[in-house]
Amino acid sequence: QIIKDNSSSTSRNNLQYQRHMRTSATFHNELLYRMYKTDTRLVKSTLECHGFSATEGHDWNLMWLSSSPKPYLFEGLNEFQRINHFPNSSEITRKDRLCCNIVKMQEKFKEGGEYDIIPE
Repeated sequence: QIIKDNSSSTSRNNLQYQRHMRTSATFHNELLYRMYKTDTRLVKSTLECHGFSATEGHDWNLMWLSSSPKPYLFEGLNEFQRINHFPNSSEITRKDRLCCNIVKMQEKFKEGGEYDIIPE
């Protein structure tokens, strides 16, 4: 019976995990937020009451935006970074866009009736 030695791959994975923890350790100890194109005092005070500190740098945990972000903002996110919007969120948060999307789904799936949710 041949037993494959996985110790090198295990140690490599462990090393990668330790490197990740060292580089992201500062973000776990200090929570940072960045306000972008907005100045919402309520959001700022809520975050600061819960241990967040403001930053203008690129090393933040939370970015708060007043509107939907450009797609390039999502491309370079680290796993510990969050944004208060998701891509194309205006398609469901704006009433006119939501209605258009529901009508499209009704036309596409006429037979099932699953999208018969808005009054005529």
